[in-house]
Amino acid sequence: MRTRSIRLITSLGALSVAGVLLIQFLWIRQAYIAESRTFDHNLHLALRNVVESLCQTDGLDVPAYNPIEQISANYYIVRTSQVLQPQTLEYFLTAELNKRNIFTDFEYGIYDCQSQLMVYGNQVSENKGKLVKASFPSLKEDQYYFGVLFPSRQGYLLGRMDFLVYSSGGLLLVIGFFAYAMVVMARQKRLSEIQRDFINNMTHEFKTPLSTIKLSAEVIRSANEKDSKERLHKYASLIEKEADRLQSHVEEVLQIALVEKNKLQLHMQLQSVADLLEEFDQTAREKVQVAGGKWQLECHCHGSKIKTDTLHFQNVLGNLLDNSIKYSEGAPVISLDITDTGHEVLLTFKDEGRGIPAQSLKHVFKKFYRVPSGDVQDVSGFGLGLFYVKQIVKAHNGDITVSSTPGRGTAFRIKIPAVHEK
Repeated sequence: MRTRSIRLITSLGALSVAGVLLIQFLWIRQAYIAESRTFDHNLHLALRNVVESLCQTDGLDVPAYNPIEQISANYYIVRTSQVLQPQTLEYFLTAELNKRNIFTDFEYGIYDCQSQLMVYGNQVSENKGKLVKASFPSLKEDQYYFGVLFPSRQGYLLGRMDFLVYSSGGLLLVIGFFAYAMVVMARQKRLSEIQRDFINNMTHEFKTPLSTIKLSAEVIRSANEKDSKERLHKYASLIEKEADRLQSHVEEVLQIALVEKNKLQLHMQLQSVADLLEEFDQTAREKVQVAGGKWQLECHCHGSKIKTDTLHFQNVLGNLLDNSIKYSEGAPVISLDITDTGHEVLLTFKDEGRGIPAQSLKHVFKKFYRVPSGDVQDVSGFGLGLFYVKQIVKAHNGDITVSSTPGRGTAFRIKIPAVHEK
């Protein structure tokens, strides 16, 4: 599946999910508003009936005005013209609320206009649990009233929408699976691309030396007595060189396989940093000079020692050197600075090559990753070198970081624990 198709499917899927979530949100919101209005309507009717029952009990006329006032979302007051008896009020409140199918906890309080205080308050729980007593707002009224507070009004309304809430939860679960599937699909696509690039690169890297070996072998096979020994020796040397090149590629892949399986055997030895770098310095200088560049080594760690596997640590430095040479636009300018900070040895490997884009820096140590360079990769490789470097440094209990400025160069910093003999 092409990248454009994947992006189109992902975009349409994301828009569909966003649309479904928006519709679901609006649906729940409208349902909650409808439940809230129904609750308020039934509650007003229940409180009105409570007033009528109280008036009939005391032989008073029912007030012509609306005695009910909603102070807040969950607090109502009902004005009356008589002194209220708590037991009678609670009986009528409970009966009318149950009659209107309002089964939720509530608290009520009775206001005395003479003392201007709430003289009585009680809690009524449907679950027979202990309620947290709320403080009723102090309203300075010139007549008697009682207040009714519903502390769990919001939860009660949501409970009446349980089917809608559960269905929304199920929908969110489906959306979660969809999102996970999209992530897995994107990851599989990325892995497929990485695998394809690796096979293409490997094919290219193996094809060139194999073609050279085949051609050289044909020349040697068809040679006659007139051919000089020097000419035959030239082609034999070419075969040997390309065979070594193939062997290095195979070993690189095999080493990565061992690293991944944690089967790579390191032979750690205590070594002087200066001695460790002496051989590498000579090799690096020759390689850089062949490329027409400049090499500089600065060692501020005389006497410093580290525990290391010589072969693999040399390979780490060799990988960094090869990358610096390969990714230099012109003559490579490369330097290695070593400093002993006391508890660790810091190796700073710098070049003045093309650099690495900021968005690629966090990926350079991943297996098979290669910095994008357009439709054509102008530098050979498998994308395994820096992955190998990272794993070997970690095996030395060290750490490696990278910083880069495109067009100005890259710096790798390796920290290895220093060993100080007593």
